[in-house]
Amino acid sequence: MAGRRFFGRGAKIALGTIVGVPTAGVVGAGAYIAYRIKTKPPDHQFKPLVDEDGKLLIKDCVIAPPTMWEQTLRILELVWVFLPVAVLYFLFGRYDKHYIWWLHKLLAAVERAGPAFVKAGQWTCTRNDLFSPEFRAVFQKLYSEVSIHSTAETRAIIEKEFGKPVEEIFESLEDVPVGSGSIGQVHRAVMKETGRSVAVKVMHPRVVELIAKDFFVINAVARYVD
Repeated sequence: MAGRRFFGRGAKIALGTIVGVPTAGVVGAGAYIAYRIKTKPPDHQFKPLVDEDGKLLIKDCVIAPPTMWEQTLRILELVWVFLPVAVLYFLFGRYDKHYIWWLHKLLAAVERAGPAFVKAGQWTCTRNDLFSPEFRAVFQKLYSEVSIHSTAETRAIIEKEFGKPVEEIFESLEDVPVGSGSIGQVHRAVMKETGRSVAVKVMHPRVVELIAKDFFVINAVARYVD
């Protein structure tokens, strides 16, 4: 009698274990899968950067490749900017007492050449295995002391982006930026609705077009050399 009660109870426990554990596992797995499906981020949609006509697609901006004449003018412009600096190097830059002076001339040429070259100059600061400490110390200025654009251009860019006057967005917007880099410059401002102090980064005028043109030119030169 006791044996039947023991085996009967044991059979119920065993049956409950055999049925209950897998069932609980399936229910738990189903709940987890449902949760993951619900919280899964949307799949990335990769869009081409260049269309069939060779135009560059960046957000809502379509940039046509420069004509051969425009590329030639850009190459001549870069030669005009860097050739004097190269000549100065052979005349003075090789000598220690004039080296820092020459580096500042090179820095000014890089700034005049445009944002793509400023970005390349910033990269040199990260390569202590290739460039001297003096070189990197001078070119550190490219991170925050690049030539700024005007206050009027800053306000025009902000108003175009937000579709309303600056006075409706900010209680105050400082005219002098706190820093300027290869892509844009940063202004202190106070929000009109909340009174919160913010930093506003404004892209330099036509910076995207200038970078794209230089990459088109670099690509054309690379194809010609190859």
